[in-house]
Amino acid sequence: MNNGKERKITVWGYKYDNGEIALLYHDTGIWRGKKINTVHVEYYQTTQAAVARICELEAKIPSEDMLMSRLRQRGKSEMCCLFGICDYRGSLTAAQKRRLISALATASEARGTDATGIAYNCDGHLAVYKRPWPAHLMRFRLPENTRCVMGHTRMTTQGDEKKNCNNHPFVGTAAIPFALAHNGVLYNDKELRQERKLPDTNIETDSYVAVQLLEQQGKLNFSTIRTAAEALEGTLTLTILDGRDNLYIIKGNNPLALYHFPRLGLYVYASTEAILKKGLKKGLPRAERPVEVVTKEGDILRIDRHGRYTVEQFDTCLLYTSP
Repeated sequence: MNNGKERKITVWGYKYDNGEIALLYHDTGIWRGKKINTVHVEYYQTTQAAVARICELEAKIPSEDMLMSRLRQRGKSEMCCLFGICDYRGSLTAAQKRRLISALATASEARGTDATGIAYNCDGHLAVYKRPWPAHLMRFRLPENTRCVMGHTRMTTQGDEKKNCNNHPFVGTAAIPFALAHNGVLYNDKELRQERKLPDTNIETDSYVAVQLLEQQGKLNFSTIRTAAEALEGTLTLTILDGRDNLYIIKGNNPLALYHFPRLGLYVYASTEAILKKGLKKGLPRAERPVEVVTKEGDILRIDRHGRYTVEQFDTCLLYTSP
């Protein structure tokens, strides 16, 4: 079914605590002029068998195509975690915000401990604090007037976390400064850099191509975010914080849970509801019962600095789905 010249296979491997290895490979091809995405999962008892299968898959790909093989010894850890808050009424003190962000970040270690970072606005300046450390080693210092904080814990897939430029959030400018964080894996970042003639960068992370696509358009709004998101192939949920404290959540095929506390004037989010609840239990133990804000795949949600939210959609056809 696939045209060999257009075919691309990306392989991921995970070794579980019991020694079993799962290979997930993503196969992209052209069928009757349309791009077809397929995902396969296979399990092997030994490393040798898994490596042999990777070699077999590599042999099926034309030499000019690129195979990414990452066999990770990480147990049952999952992909990165997004987390953050929007305190649009300023009801939390700086100490309360620090406690909540620290609790959310530490809970987010369940999905990544290689690096941790946050972005926030203060006195007209967009600040990013990130380090190649697990969240529990971070010491967050948030000014009193900070309203929105966007955070990320990383499980490295591409780009050495010891080079701090490879860690999230990433900073960009599209008529206004912004910071972007990504949960997922992008398979077509190198192709996009060539096709769109994006500038060279020392940042090795696949996620950074999303920043470059936004910068290339020169504006940050629903339209430009939609255009960038629809060009990305793979798995994603993105968050973007701009210099005016607009928080965008781009909900792709990776999870995200969002709670609203109307009396406090507070939104809190994390990649999973379990992490969100754990962070809130420690970081905001006596809060009112929250209202869940449901997000669907393909939503672009914007929460402004006054707590108003607007939703638009993007086409998710390039995000992979199981057959």
